[in-house]
Amino acid sequence: MPPPHGSGRKYDYYLGEFSDRGVLIRSASDDGKCVPAHLLGVTKLWQGTGLPVYTYFMNDRIPTLRVFELDPQGKAFAMAQALLVVVGEEFADNPPITGTVDDVSAAYARIEARLVSDNPDILEATGLGSPVVQVVTFAEGLPRAYLEWPDIYVADLGDGREKLYMYSPVAYNGEHFVPEGARELEQPEADQVGQFLFAGGWNTPASVFFKARRGTETPGDFDPERHSHREEFSQPGRVHKSFLALGRSLELLDDYRFRKAQWEEACQTLNDEISRIVAVELAEMLVPQLAAGDSYRAQGSWRYGGNLGERTKFLMSARAEGNINFLDAGKSLKIEDNVWFTATPSFGGDYIVEPNTETEEGRELQRLFEAVPPVPSLGDYPELRAAYRLTEGEFDHLTGTSNTVPSLHQIGDRQVLLYEADADDETLFCPPDAELIDTALYIWLVKDGEDRRMGILPPPFPPALKAKTENMRALAEGPSPTAFGV
Repeated sequence: MPPPHGSGRKYDYYLGEFSDRGVLIRSASDDGKCVPAHLLGVTKLWQGTGLPVYTYFMNDRIPTLRVFELDPQGKAFAMAQALLVVVGEEFADNPPITGTVDDVSAAYARIEARLVSDNPDILEATGLGSPVVQVVTFAEGLPRAYLEWPDIYVADLGDGREKLYMYSPVAYNGEHFVPEGARELEQPEADQVGQFLFAGGWNTPASVFFKARRGTETPGDFDPERHSHREEFSQPGRVHKSFLALGRSLELLDDYRFRKAQWEEACQTLNDEISRIVAVELAEMLVPQLAAGDSYRAQGSWRYGGNLGERTKFLMSARAEGNINFLDAGKSLKIEDNVWFTATPSFGGDYIVEPNTETEEGRELQRLFEAVPPVPSLGDYPELRAAYRLTEGEFDHLTGTSNTVPSLHQIGDRQVLLYEADADDETLFCPPDAELIDTALYIWLVKDGEDRRMGILPPPFPPALKAKTENMRALAEGPSPTAFGV
């Protein structure tokens, strides 16, 4: 899904919220609107302490997308309509079985193979034969390049009328596909069309043809000073120290994971009981808030860390299913204090739940609260604590970022401890038995994993990192090559 046309501030910050629509992001620098994260193509930056923080960054020298309205009398419009027919026939004859990204991608791959053989003109006219290269850069890593294809969306105007719009990605060097028989939209018209199609992020229409971006070689002439590129967030003047956990460090992490599993089990038990109370015991409170014949669901979660400290907070919401009116789907219902718990309004229709200690029912629930142990932290292990110098950043209080406590990441079947420090800090530190690894290698392998989970073929592995990967394998006593995405 393309980001809205014209988005491109060099640095823009978002705070994430969990909802039944997935992860929402709220701009911290504009009007505070919330939109689904996937619509903006955001990159998850931090999660695990407090609210996750997201970023969407783009070098704004060249727009990342150009928007075209296809002329009903033009070639591109006719070929897009023909493409709709072909896609409809394929999905009618061979519907995706699971609906997963891989399953849907396979269906579109069959369609593309059919078009290459029987109707290559359709691919040419709709831009599916004309990918462009876009580049993502990292302050501490190597650039990653991807092939991107145009997306075409249908705008239903009612009474059988429709318009077709193409979002054409712009390459790092400014090149882009221009459909034949189309009008390029400028601002504010392009934004108005985006609002109509995507409803400010609440609507996610399917494009006429889905083709996931695909990794490719970074162009030899790419210059971040001259060319357009997506720039992943990095705190100015800050670096990461990456360590492959081995020996004693792994023993400490095993203990941490065991304690965390116990904590999660206790949290789940309490969450299930709160959900049961909302779904069953509070029906008399909640059903009258629904349209006649509608139903609701209880939706719970828990959070911790950052400005929340060590204590786990439990959140609950009751949301309409929208069985009668789909516009009511996800609507938050008001939960009031009751004999089981008090309900304090939080964000997005959620309520913070605390046991009602004045009643027998509440004291019974309190025992489940008391059974939840303190949140396990890597900071509980003195041997893993560093002493780096770290100038506090804007979001550190939200994310729990520390100069002493690392974050834990898994790459394949290995564990990596990641610390943050000022770029000019020369503190020498190493977790027990761990080995320092190149941060560029760490970033590359993490991004490979993210791509694969999204059904995206990663870019080719850079020769510059090959030797470092082999060294990492040797340090970890030879995990399989696939574990490291090589």
